[in-house]
Amino acid sequence: MHSLRKPGKRRRTDPSGLKDDRPGPASTWDVFNNSLAPLPQVSSRKTPQPDSQTPLSLDAEKVTLIQAYQNGVGAWMDLFDDEANFQRTVVKRALRCSLLMSAICALTARHITMVDEGGEVWKPVAVQYYGESLRQLIASLDCPTSCPVDILAATILLSSYELLASPGLDHRRHVSGALTLIRTHACRASSEGLMAAAFWVYARQDIAMALVHECPTMLPPDEWGVSWDEQETREGQLGNQMVWLLARVIAHTFRSTTGSVQALSEGRASLIKELDAWHERLPESFRGTAFGPPLEEGFLPRWFAVPSTGKESPNTTLT
Repeated sequence: MHSLRKPGKRRRTDPSGLKDDRPGPASTWDVFNNSLAPLPQVSSRKTPQPDSQTPLSLDAEKVTLIQAYQNGVGAWMDLFDDEANFQRTVVKRALRCSLLMSAICALTARHITMVDEGGEVWKPVAVQYYGESLRQLIASLDCPTSCPVDILAATILLSSYELLASPGLDHRRHVSGALTLIRTHACRASSEGLMAAAFWVYARQDIAMALVHECPTMLPPDEWGVSWDEQETREGQLGNQMVWLLARVIAHTFRSTTGSVQALSEGRASLIKELDAWHERLPESFRGTAFGPPLEEGFLPRWFAVPSTGKESPNTTLT
């Protein structure tokens, strides 16, 4: 990212079209928990319209951030997603959805401040796009014609921003908005397209925070709505199965009720059996190929074939 164009001067704008002097929401928690007084209603002309017929205007700064997103954060978010929905579908939809565009720019600019030498110059950019995103999120939630999948994807991006910007705060505040949308719109592991991709990004965030704080996931794995094929060979789906099994291990380890010793032992044995069965079904490409002498730590290095990703299915549903 060392070749990134430096951001230009920031302009104070109100992208939501609201003429209101009150401070905007401070986080997605504020948006979804109505901690602020209701904002004035905006006209349909001013409300961010997903899938607008008119493409959004771009400038050099936005293009720089979109490219950095596709080569960085977007690739991470598409872990185990062979369709690369967050790198491709989200960016395409962002060209007609100001909420998605602002969320992409906010997250990417924040990420640059953390990984790029001299990246601090992007911090004001991140803050402004983040503020714009929150205002646009309010307007989209108030608009009955807004696209739920765009709102969910944008909320996932903003949750990621907050986890980077304020890792010390209660993680539940950062991901609760996404969880609310997932439950409201019956988004499940077995959903399709971008909706499924958003679910799995949320699931990994939920798991990561559960491990850090040694607590159960906010969305119990028995509510994920998984649907597995025992003959599955696609690496993305096998990776998602691994994520689900990890969530179940977390649920067993950090359960709130102790139960009898026998019940705990049986639950542990059942999980181990399922893990062994999953491992036995893995194709050779997922196990990796050993090469070279053992490392100093005693581990044998393995090479993993890069999966063929990014081929869009003509049957993929985006909404």
